[in-house]
Amino acid sequence: MALEVCLTVFAAAALAAGGLNWLALIPWRRAAGEHWTERARRLYPVRVSAALNQWLIPANCVLAQRLLVPEAHTPWLAAALCGWVGALVGSYPSDCEIFPGVPFWDWLQYVVAVWLLRLGFWGIFIAGALLMPAAFGWPMVTITSVVLFLFFLAQYGMFVRLARELRLFKPPTERLRRIVSEATRRMNVPVRAVWEVTGPYSYAAALPTTRELLFSTRLLERQADDEVAAICAHELGHLSESRRALVGRLAGSLWPFPLLFFGAAVSALGAGGFAVVALATGLLMVFLRRLARRMEQRADVIAVENQRESGTYARALERLYQANQMPAVMTSNRLPHPHLYDRLLAAGLTPEYPRPRPPAKSAWHGALMWILLGLLVGLALAQAQTPVPSV
Repeated sequence: MALEVCLTVFAAAALAAGGLNWLALIPWRRAAGEHWTERARRLYPVRVSAALNQWLIPANCVLAQRLLVPEAHTPWLAAALCGWVGALVGSYPSDCEIFPGVPFWDWLQYVVAVWLLRLGFWGIFIAGALLMPAAFGWPMVTITSVVLFLFFLAQYGMFVRLARELRLFKPPTERLRRIVSEATRRMNVPVRAVWEVTGPYSYAAALPTTRELLFSTRLLERQADDEVAAICAHELGHLSESRRALVGRLAGSLWPFPLLFFGAAVSALGAGGFAVVALATGLLMVFLRRLARRMEQRADVIAVENQRESGTYARALERLYQANQMPAVMTSNRLPHPHLYDRLLAAGLTPEYPRPRPPAKSAWHGALMWILLGLLVGLALAQAQTPVPSV
């Protein structure tokens, strides 16, 4: 019975995710003949809600199963895990439509890599929060020390090593090795290692703590050598950040850390403890976001200064955003990266199109799943409060 329930939850989540995403993409399909910035603007809220639904759909499936088949004593965690995997699998058709030609195994490797990083990062803090005692003492000191040790171990290479062992990071091609070698020699910025990552997105990233660079296969396939070199110069700009900036990044990335002491703070200070934890968390998040934005602007300046021909970096940026179908103007000015439109202007290129409107923050299928979750939670609470008739 439990196996049947888990398989049903998996299938329901996969069908729900696939069907809702397909319907939500209709406006994007109808904009096939419009400028890429308009298509990206229409696509963005669909992607935001699709990512959120990877959590909401499993939650709704588990609650619906508990309400409709209460006699099936299936562990909720097993059902939730099956629903989560189903929602991920159900998102594959829409990802294939947005990024045609991506092989299933490349898509799967990318999904595994992303979720390993997410679950690894959050797993450290969630485990610490669950084990943290409500009273100050040596157990609290021990758990705090272990959480900090694992956090810094992850920052300084544990996740990279795990990705290498799982073959999610591949050695660079000779072409990529040559481009990076020339850029590092010209800019005098040492790099410890370079990795190539499969997946549907065009992107590059720098890991300042381990001095490593990541480049996606899709970026290398779509961009010319001079454009890859310009993007590499941007990432090398991050590796040339000061020690003070690196310490700031590490401190800011600890923004979930105050949440470990939520129970102890509330137990000791009541509502004041809640306020202290919330304030500390919020300040660290704001600090990290502002620092990241300053460092992105600095890296853009370095990339422009080190491009071989004027306009190369701007063209590379625009091509990257177009390949990823990301809006040229985002929903907020408080994101780590400035708007692409502003980045192009700062790089000396005036776009041939007017400044696009920002996209909506979410799509209708995300709101639908929130409403359904509220209804199911209400029904579950009402059922729990209904008295059992006596015999």
